[in-house]
Amino acid sequence: MGHRFRTSVILAAVVLFVVVAPLFGQAPAGKNWAPPKTPWGDPDLQGIYTSDDLMDTPIERPVEFGNRLYFTEKELQEA
Repeated sequence: MGHRFRTSVILAAVVLFVVVAPLFGQAPAGKNWAPPKTPWGDPDLQGIYTSDDLMDTPIERPVEFGNRLYFTEKELQEA
């Protein structure tokens, strides 16, 4: 009988742990945070931004493209 009692207690402890553990794992609710805004109400976007995404982008449009807005099908296939 002792073996069954011990198994029941261990099973109850495991079930209790599985039910209660997620409650302790939750982060406390944060304070109400609002993004900074300029005096006229627009989002304040001041900060330090990198230009890593623009590393291979030329400052001026290459002369070879002239005033064209789009590549031709052949140019797209070569790229």
